[in-house]
Amino acid sequence: MRRWRHVSRPTILTFSQGYLPGFRHGGPVRTLANLVERLGDEFDFRIITADRDSGEMRPYEGILRDQWQPVGKAQVYYASPVALRPSRLMRLLRDTPHDVMYLNSFFSPRFTIVPLGLRRAGLVPRRPVIVAPRGEFSPAALSLKAWKKNAYRRVARAVGLYSHVIWQASSDREEVDIRREFGTGAVVFIAPNLAPAAANNVWNPPIKPHGHLRIVFLSRIVPMKNLLGALSMLDRVRGEITFDVYGPREDERYWSECEVAIRRLPPNVRVRVNGPVENGHVEELLTRYDLLLLPTLGENYGHVIVEAFRSGCPVLISNRTPWRDLADKGVGWDLPLEDPDRFREALQACVDMGPDDYAAFRERVRRFGMRISADEEVVALNRTLFSYAARSSTDEAPRYAG
Repeated sequence: MRRWRHVSRPTILTFSQGYLPGFRHGGPVRTLANLVERLGDEFDFRIITADRDSGEMRPYEGILRDQWQPVGKAQVYYASPVALRPSRLMRLLRDTPHDVMYLNSFFSPRFTIVPLGLRRAGLVPRRPVIVAPRGEFSPAALSLKAWKKNAYRRVARAVGLYSHVIWQASSDREEVDIRREFGTGAVVFIAPNLAPAAANNVWNPPIKPHGHLRIVFLSRIVPMKNLLGALSMLDRVRGEITFDVYGPREDERYWSECEVAIRRLPPNVRVRVNGPVENGHVEELLTRYDLLLLPTLGENYGHVIVEAFRSGCPVLISNRTPWRDLADKGVGWDLPLEDPDRFREALQACVDMGPDDYAAFRERVRRFGMRISADEEVVALNRTLFSYAARSSTDEAPRYAG
């Protein structure tokens, strides 16, 4: 018999490598921020995160370290490196009453593996656990540093580290990836990531002249995001093209390959390299461009794609994201990476489009983005996931059966 518990406002103890005001961790930060904004009145989100952004040596300015503090609708604990030691995390877990533990990665050592290890050893209270792998089980993601990931997956299965967990998939495709890893008996909820609720009121896009195209790439500069592929697609496109690259360089070897590709581009393609962009400025920035080019190797959601829609910026992406059939909707293209000439054809079509047609194109895209933000069904699916977990007993989810 299912054992239900009455929980008035469930406390969701959340672990994440990054959170506001950070932005270098990319999509997961925006995922959590949007989740808290949309559901923070119904659930008490308490977020344990690092006291500094990815790649930074100094803590965030203006925060209190190693203590709970309000950030929007959440309570956030910005943990110093010392506070992230297993013994300190164990005390923090014991001292923080919670109904659900919510883990936002599969592979994160400090923010997933340590909490699960403490739970498996019986050193912290057993509570229902939700694990959101955030696209880490996609074939493309698993192929990167494969030997290390394969070794951990084998050990985790052998010791039952993920027994009795509830999995969050952001799409049908991610559900398939999770079940491929943990079997058909795994408890999987499809609860897509949430877009911002507020409308983007900063919308004054520039006119796009015929024969010109302003393209933007905005993502982490790592192999998974495929900047190198984007650069290779520009080599035979006619017209005056500006290609602006934004994002943190997390893989210097990969960036060196990109620099070589930039130098080989024809003179009609002007590349400008910029740094990362804070979350609050992304949509305003995207408004300035005619096209987002992101031939990613895989996304479980793709926040920058949604932000482009909301900004009226058409997108040219791979078919390895949840955003499909974009040409039929009149808001962009999702194309196979195996056929780069189709990307070039789409790019050329954008270059050749005149100002009136492009203005209508942008308006369709923006309306599409606003419909995504207004989708209450996605909010309901997330609400159901956390409500189910909060009312479940610890051991209701079936064990991984091999």
